Amino acid sequence: MNLKNIVDNTLIQSTESLVREERELLTAVLYHLQEIDRRRLFSSLKYKSIHEFAVKHLGYPEDQAYRRIAAMRLLNEVPEIEEKINQGEISLTHISLAQSLFRQEKKTNSREMSHEQKLEVINQIAKWKKERSIEEPISQSIVLALIVI
Repeated sequence: MNLKNIVDNTLIQSTESLVREERELLTAVLYHLQEIDRRRLFSSLKYKSIHEFAVKHLGYPEDQAYRRIAAMRLLNEVPEIEEKINQGEISLTHISLAQSLFRQEKKTNSREMSHEQKLEVINQIAKWKKERSIEEPISQSIVLALIVI
């Protein structure tokens, strides 16, 4: 692809449009993975799990498959995150980290967080991300501090 002759403003606008489309495609992929998982279609293709399917059949690296599956599951539990993904308010990394903490909370305290609590954590992560002038990595300890239980 040769972009050298594209006018600066057109290049910027085109890139912005592609980023919007990329985010929307991500949520479409998550919904597709969700349905493949629900139907257990990976089994008919001789894969033991949706993760193995994502890695071996779709070609995702292990870490990217893990993040997408975590996001797919959270999207099922908290559908409101779709808009946050589409708007770039929250990333797969943030969702995956939040999902890990939700599982940890369930394991540690033998109770699952409510839909409202999960949504509040996601909203706090989105707020934290928005307040940063540069993309600074979010750690598990930061997310723990954001959790209001």
